[in-house]
Amino acid sequence: MKLFLTTFALSAVMSLSAQAADCVDAEAVTGITLTSITSGKQDTITIWHDTDSRVIYDMQPQGLTRVYLKYSEEAIAYEEYFSAERIGVEHEPSPTNVPGGWSEVTSFVSTETLETLELSEKGSHDCYSTTTYKGTQDGQALTVTMIDELSLPLSVTRMSSAGLVGWKLLRLETSETMSAELLQTLETYKTYDFADLGDHEDEVFFRSSGYLNYKLGHGHSDEHGH
Repeated sequence: MKLFLTTFALSAVMSLSAQAADCVDAEAVTGITLTSITSGKQDTITIWHDTDSRVIYDMQPQGLTRVYLKYSEEAIAYEEYFSAERIGVEHEPSPTNVPGGWSEVTSFVSTETLETLELSEKGSHDCYSTTTYKGTQDGQALTVTMIDELSLPLSVTRMSSAGLVGWKLLRLETSETMSAELLQTLETYKTYDFADLGDHEDEVFFRSSGYLNYKLGHGHSDEHGH
């Protein structure tokens, strides 16, 4: 019995040590990658917290990158970059660019949205604590589980007429250079001001309505899916 208890205690310590070794310190997390749970989709969104006033959303396989720039909690500008065309479009700051404000940009789910939901349960993920919220939004059941220490989602799911849609955590990002390297690449793209697109019909991407068709299915709320 004594040997059993000693072995059990040693195994428990080793298990806890392994969990601690696998845990990523919250201060080392520079972003997250979410993967779509919508049937038939293999989309991912990587969210980089580059600075306090700049957050990058890299969406694949669409080849679309959005750089959000904070002017205030409500007034947000963003730049869209299309990798296939190597074109960028800059949008002036406006409170209508992101309805949920800066908290939606940084946390994927706005503080306002969470406040409309009921706290369902507390839990954990690896070494982090989590909080799950449930409720309805636009007549559809919405469930959000947030990683408390990171203010980032573990999962966001909505029951729609098409079935369960949403996002779940694929991995935590810890690179301190990836966002800077991505920004360096984006700087090589040819950029246009959204307000002046009508003056650039010589650009095939705009003349052929490629940009407009893309926007019709890839607005901010469409990408978030919540």
